[in-house]
Amino acid sequence: MEAVCRFQSDYVILNYDFGNVLINSRGEVDPAADFDLIVDRVGHLHLKDAILRDDHWEWAAIGQGKIDYLRIFTRLQQLSRVIPTTLDLPLSLVLDRQARAGMVKEPMRLEEIDRIMLASLEFVCRY
Repeated sequence: MEAVCRFQSDYVILNYDFGNVLINSRGEVDPAADFDLIVDRVGHLHLKDAILRDDHWEWAAIGQGKIDYLRIFTRLQQLSRVIPTTLDLPLSLVLDRQARAGMVKEPMRLEEIDRIMLASLEFVCRY
């Protein structure tokens, strides 16, 4: 956040990526709580969700991972503005506990991608 504030410009905004915050902090930072602290400087949201399974992070449908999207959407509803949002599900990537990315061994079947996208859409549309 400090880096964004140094620009002192209304044209430089923060793209807050909930999944990246979770994984790059190795699960130590709660993205919902972190978002609360800086929401005033956020100009775009990237929605991702992830689950830690054994020795790696897997991407999940929004609302089915570790990120508290109920809290996030509750906070968004309290704002006097709408923050543009992108749904980002990098399903072909797997990340180890240290957040090093690699490709999944087997491509995900289209039916599974559709299921994850539909579950994400249904969750997001509730809010």
